[in-house]
Amino acid sequence: LDEVSGLGFSSIAVKPGLHRVRTVIHHRPGRNKGLLWNIFGPSPRPLDEIALLPADTTLASVSDYNLFKLVEWASQLGPKIASQGAQGPNQEQAMAMMKAGLQALGIDYDRLLKSYGGRLGFLLILNPEKRVILPAKDKPLSIPEPEIALLLRVNDSYLFDTLKGKLPPQARAKFSEAGGMKRIVFPSLPAPFPVEPVVVQKGEWLLAATHPSLVEKILDKHSPRLSETEVFKAISYRIPRRGNGFMYASPALPRLVGQVMRENMAAFQPRAALEKIISVLDRSKGLYSIMENSDQGLVYTINHGLEVSSLPGLVEAFVEIAAEKARIKAATAEPPAEEQPQQGK
Repeated sequence: LDEVSGLGFSSIAVKPGLHRVRTVIHHRPGRNKGLLWNIFGPSPRPLDEIALLPADTTLASVSDYNLFKLVEWASQLGPKIASQGAQGPNQEQAMAMMKAGLQALGIDYDRLLKSYGGRLGFLLILNPEKRVILPAKDKPLSIPEPEIALLLRVNDSYLFDTLKGKLPPQARAKFSEAGGMKRIVFPSLPAPFPVEPVVVQKGEWLLAATHPSLVEKILDKHSPRLSETEVFKAISYRIPRRGNGFMYASPALPRLVGQVMRENMAAFQPRAALEKIISVLDRSKGLYSIMENSDQGLVYTINHGLEVSSLPGLVEAFVEIAAEKARIKAATAEPPAEEQPQQGK
């Protein structure tokens, strides 16, 4: 944080219905030795993993993330705590203890470091044609059926092979390998929506998904891609094509959130405030952001379809919700116990 030399922010309309926000966390030349500048990967690169996203992706993010830089940074905290009078291991001791703990689990830290490809991500697909009922405090919530996948870039099969070797027989997992794809499929789990966990590695990507059909959509190059849709082309208009990570939210996401709120209105109060929020969500056009780790700091470019004129109404709605919660809390709070008179008074 000591290396941060400035913050910048701008917001413009790039065309009707599309706005761009740019935020910069700046550092001076050579002042980029801290964790903040080194955990998000090296210089900007082509964001090739966008090609993995199916056309019906609702929410997704993939970023460069140096997990091992974070581990090394955390190991430096011991000596700093010790220097303040507390007894703690030095950095070498802390790293040795962590490596020994992993080794006891059959995991080689240095081999894992070599295997990790430096990118992490996830994607979510919500199917509005299928509904899921989730238990809630006052009334069950109805939501679109979700599909979820985690994405990890790897340099080899060490992580997959280690996971496969650690599975106990009671996991009842099935392993297969064909067409350059390694797969572990687990039995279906009891859940409100279909969950048949699967772990797959193909090439440089290791995937963990809620269902094999989602993996097929991600890895099948002939399946319709998000990058080919008019919706994505519109929200990514004139945004940088290189970076160290991205986040995408489909225009369908805010509308689906609004639909969930509308269908479960009894669980959300006050109604007038919720109607204001739903109205804004229904008009939203999604979001697409790029993060760049540049030679001058971190640059975030965000394209979004939220009208600035709707912000006052949103703020007013959240204030009304907070006031309603405070009123309910005050109404349901137990009255203070009456003070008992002391003897002799």
